Amino acid sequence: MITKIKKINNYTKHEINNFRNGKIKIVKSKSDIYKFTQDSIKYPSNAKLYFGKIGKDLANTIKKEININLEDYNISLQANAVRHIFKNHSSQNIEVKRGQIAITKEDFELIPNIISDCDKLKNVGLTENNNIAIRFEKKFGYKYFLITYISNKNHNLEVKTLWKIRQ
Repeated sequence: MITKIKKINNYTKHEINNFRNGKIKIVKSKSDIYKFTQDSIKYPSNAKLYFGKIGKDLANTIKKEININLEDYNISLQANAVRHIFKNHSSQNIEVKRGQIAITKEDFELIPNIISDCDKLKNVGLTENNNIAIRFEKKFGYKYFLITYISNKNHNLEVKTLWKIRQ
């Protein structure tokens, strides 16, 4: 059973300075997530949003559940993932046929909580690029499913897709 003592660590000032390349944005508030989502849809780019690093407690939970150590990995969201999610999961007409609910821009603000306070997580195989994929599940009124993948090259846990259902 997953315990509820998990954490995403903030970046140090030194780490933030190392990210100053124009493509990487650091989350300081929920409004940063919303703005990144809006910008990613309006202005296609290869920008990336970093939520923080996986702390020891969260890493221990992940290791216990799927035997993978992700301590200090960055949790990130690429602009192209935002566009993918909106293209494939934001139409209520399409999602209802799948038994799902359309994703909104506000749902992206829940990503850090879906990961850090998940009800369930599972290794769901490999992506098309042979990266390990992990599904995080969390109930917030609706039940959210967040698929991430591990990028060992960049030391990141990257968001791949997001959807939700009525619960």
